[in-house]
Amino acid sequence: MSSSHPESIGPYRIIRQLGEGGMGVVYLAEDATGNRVALKVPGATLSSDPNHIKRLYREALAAAQIEHPNIGRVLDVGQDGNRFYLVMAFIEGKTLAEWLEGGRTFELAESLNLVRSIARAVQVAHDAGIIHRDLKPGNIMLPESGEPVVMDFGMARRFDGAESLLTPSGAIVGTPGYMAPEQITGAAEEIGPACDIYALGVILYELVTGWQPFTGNLATLLGSIVADAPTPPRKHCPDLDPRLEAICLKALEKEPRQRHPTSAALADAIEAFSRNEAPQAPAAPAVETASPEPPKSFLGRLFASRRKA
Repeated sequence: MSSSHPESIGPYRIIRQLGEGGMGVVYLAEDATGNRVALKVPGATLSSDPNHIKRLYREALAAAQIEHPNIGRVLDVGQDGNRFYLVMAFIEGKTLAEWLEGGRTFELAESLNLVRSIARAVQVAHDAGIIHRDLKPGNIMLPESGEPVVMDFGMARRFDGAESLLTPSGAIVGTPGYMAPEQITGAAEEIGPACDIYALGVILYELVTGWQPFTGNLATLLGSIVADAPTPPRKHCPDLDPRLEAICLKALEKEPRQRHPTSAALADAIEAFSRNEAPQAPAAPAVETASPEPPKSFLGRLFASRRKA
């Protein structure tokens, strides 16, 4: 560990740095009993922001209410001098974003299982009156078990009236490519579970096509999310089943009420598709052919020759 890293924060011994971003630094740490944890510390600028510190505590309170195998557990929150910190369960593995950026390919069934599991976990949070507001591959851990774990409720807020939004009305909160239109243009009171459903739609789109529905510089990206229809997934992947395309595009509707009514409903739609329960077109007449090879994943074909900008 670099000498510039603290040896300890609160009662936790720092082992090494796991990551760093605009929101601060995450360390691998050890508690007094030797258990490894992930310890998140906001940057110096954010530590001086009372609203961010309130959000830090809110993350702990929000996530601590939820017990689910696909949601990262928050274990502790505290202050050490001028440093505030959040302690989370340490999960060995990589984020979905790291796998995608590294060229990892996912079979279609695996992609659908991932989104379905994430959607059911998000529904548990919604049932507790909590929305995430920053769902994205970078906040989804894939441990050795392969079961996704939703992390980082730093953007989380209550939508059941128990808590007022700490960011000013109209402030943009989230990661641009995964933000719903209402997160960009809507008043704070319009933000609800549907924005998480939209983000799930973006993740589904990205997994099955290798692209995001909207790209470009920040101004272009935000304008497109608000005003433009997403490119139909089959433009990127012509052999994509139209039923799956419809599930994806429904999650990406501009109007929140036109999306899947709940995260669970999105998960149910994916499960029904996976089980081939939707009505089928009449089968073509049988012909004498060799046994077909199993279909290859869309990402397997796409990522080798096509990466999003």
